[in-house]
Amino acid sequence: LNDNNQTNPTIPFRFTRLYVLTLIGLAMLLTMGQVLTQWRMNAVQDELYIIRITALQRNQSQQIVKKALQLADPKEAANFAENQDELREIFAQFESNHLQSREGRFDNENVVIAYTDSVQRLYQTIRPHFEAIQRSTRTLLSLRQPDDINNPVGQFSRQLLLTNEKPFLEQIDAIARLCTADLRYK
Repeated sequence: LNDNNQTNPTIPFRFTRLYVLTLIGLAMLLTMGQVLTQWRMNAVQDELYIIRITALQRNQSQQIVKKALQLADPKEAANFAENQDELREIFAQFESNHLQSREGRFDNENVVIAYTDSVQRLYQTIRPHFEAIQRSTRTLLSLRQPDDINNPVGQFSRQLLLTNEKPFLEQIDAIARLCTADLRYK
């Protein structure tokens, strides 16, 4: 049983075999860790995408208000149709983003997440403000000429938009913060 002499080849063979087994075990553990990490990162990326789109709505709502104010500006009367087209484009993106993020899904990206009850409640709270922005913007988009913005319907729509901008911004920020906090918790 004395295999410590210099002529016995079993010691290097044992070390080689242990070394190879250790490397194989380490490679398997690293591969499993990588697969698990990639799986979790894909789930996190979906949630990050929805948070990003939710935060984008803040910017889009501000652009809508800016364009509505440009429609009412007498200096911008010559650009009325151009401003209305830009408003239409921004509003279409805003509306699509909001409706899909409220559902927790984005069809074009195949992203679907489940919101917590608190996020769903915040979306219910923001709904009247979104619908007011939606109504007022559609009314502004239906105006035919620059003078129509100063009629009672145009003024009411503009005022409705301005009144609901701040609550919408505050609540969409709260939704983005809560979604971020939920993601950090996970």
